[in-house]
Amino acid sequence: IINSIVEKKAYYSKLAIITVCCLLVNYFLINQVELMQGYEASGLLGILSSSILSIWIFNRGNKLFTQSDKSSFISWIMASTLIKMISSFGLLLAFAYFFNPPSNYFIAPYFIFYFIYFIFETIEFSNLTKR
Repeated sequence: IINSIVEKKAYYSKLAIITVCCLLVNYFLINQVELMQGYEASGLLGILSSSILSIWIFNRGNKLFTQSDKSSFISWIMASTLIKMISSFGLLLAFAYFFNPPSNYFIAPYFIFYFIYFIFETIEFSNLTKR
């Protein structure tokens, strides 16, 4: 139990650092790229949705990892990837519907942060399986 608490604290600390860095990039660097100017909202949507899903995926994955049957953990990792992709597609469609952006470049900031969180989760779950 203590190991689990330490792992969760470490994960949440790293997630907070990633989130703060992404917020800074979203507000200070995304607007510097001419094609992405004005699409900070889609970047913010990517950060918020990815961080919320990361917390949910980690908590469920951590619980499944402690079970003796590791196949449920592997199934969860694959299912969570699919869930993130489908929810991202839905969120982007909703964003396009409600905000009616003038071009499709609004997708880029969202996926920049989606991929950052994806890499972070992959590294964290890889480290979890090595322990």
